[in-house]
Amino acid sequence: MTGQESTAPLAMMRIELLRGVDRLIASLGGDAEALLGRAGIDGAALADRHALVPFAAMAGLLDSAARSLDCPDFGMRLAALQGRGGASGPLYVAMRHSPTLGAALAYAARHTAASTTGTTMSLELEREQHCAFLRLSVVVPGIAGGQRQVLEHALTLLLHHVQNLSNGRVRPREAWFMHGPQASPATYRAYLGCPVQFGQAMTGLLFAEADLGVALADVDPWLHELATSYILRETPGGSPALAGRVRAVIERQLLEGRYSLGGVAATLAMHPRTLQRRLADEATTLEHIRDAVRRELVQRFLAEPGMPLMRIAELLGYAEASALTRACNRWFGVSPRALRRKLIENHG
Repeated sequence: MTGQESTAPLAMMRIELLRGVDRLIASLGGDAEALLGRAGIDGAALADRHALVPFAAMAGLLDSAARSLDCPDFGMRLAALQGRGGASGPLYVAMRHSPTLGAALAYAARHTAASTTGTTMSLELEREQHCAFLRLSVVVPGIAGGQRQVLEHALTLLLHHVQNLSNGRVRPREAWFMHGPQASPATYRAYLGCPVQFGQAMTGLLFAEADLGVALADVDPWLHELATSYILRETPGGSPALAGRVRAVIERQLLEGRYSLGGVAATLAMHPRTLQRRLADEATTLEHIRDAVRRELVQRFLAEPGMPLMRIAELLGYAEASALTRACNRWFGVSPRALRRKLIENHG
């Protein structure tokens, strides 16, 4: 399967997502050039608004900066700085000139690749509860430890976008994270302005359904058409490779206890055989992606000291803890407990 992994396209992101990171590092007493270089990012790229960098490099930078600068809220702090400076880029322009907040969020969810192919978003309605959930998933393997800062940055930036788009009229009911807190609850509340739940089965923002109908002010249909045309031209289909989308669906269904080939295919509006054939065209299989998702999730969950091994096994779709032990030995050559100790030492 190593050959399959090497043929997957490298997830990239627009440099806009790192705007101001050098100034933030310097304000905290750090060496921005050194931290950027350690992450494999050329500092000169920050001045080129068209530059693309590997998504994994961003995750490594945020994680390294948070640790070396003793700043556990680094991702949220960067997003707050970027939010105050005003958003730009074609995706935000398309959102800004959508008719309603719901239309803006739905467009962003469909066209996340215009900003990065390292994450996917989905906007899900719960009619019975009169709420909507904007779910965010990282689809890049190998950055289990760096996901915390990435997700906290992304969620905080999304919240600033919602505030700006709605002129402050909409705030989420709650913010959810799969991981545990890295800073105090008061710190999260200060950045996100809403109750924050940790150790959840998904990461995202919970809104009242009525919030989606809020009309955006000063909408210019011409600017919307200009931005959406550019996005379609530069990122055909506005979505990551099929393997990335499948990865996000499998993660969701595993955590909801309802994974199946038919379920994944139905979510993507494909026949199961068509799905398998198209994945083969990308040199991978459903089973390979599911295995990779489980491998990433087990690292993410074991890094949370309070999560019982049996609960982790259940979330990964294993009937018993012994199956989790066998999987860990196959993937990492150690038991879940030994892997947990190592992860906590490295990322605690």
